[in-house]
Amino acid sequence: MAAFKGDKLMPLPELTTHGLLPVGTHDASIDEIAEVFARFQKSDKRMKLMDRLKEFLKAAWAVDDGIQVYIDGSFLMQTVDEPSDIDIVLVLPATWDFGAELPPFKYNVLSKRMVRRLYRFDILVGIEGHASSAEALDFFRQVHVKWAEPLAIPVGTIKGIIRVLR
Repeated sequence: MAAFKGDKLMPLPELTTHGLLPVGTHDASIDEIAEVFARFQKSDKRMKLMDRLKEFLKAAWAVDDGIQVYIDGSFLMQTVDEPSDIDIVLVLPATWDFGAELPPFKYNVLSKRMVRRLYRFDILVGIEGHASSAEALDFFRQVHVKWAEPLAIPVGTIKGIIRVLR
């Protein structure tokens, strides 16, 4: 979690030598995320991903106020010049009714296929307090094998993730 000093949220921690967030879950606003990770590198890819993330967050939080959004992936790896996407874990409130009929605006946020199609993000969905959310977060905390060799990061390295604050 992010550190608090008084009532003020502290900025994201300094990245490791591999350009990764230190191990842990770090709270950050969309502006803080943009400041660190949505800068021009080789192209404007990061800025375009940030625009899509903002759209996704607006849609996700319209589904339910209690949804928690965690982000990760090559987007949070500063040494990756042109990240391909953003990995997202949605943690639904423990009271979520899976038997309820979903209108399209909710389905478009909760469906892996629709999120991939509309936003080009990878998503895992879990329930607050259940193993599904812990497993999804643990999965995304691991550096993906495809980045280990090119970035000289040991296979199995665990990195930090961000919980997006409203």
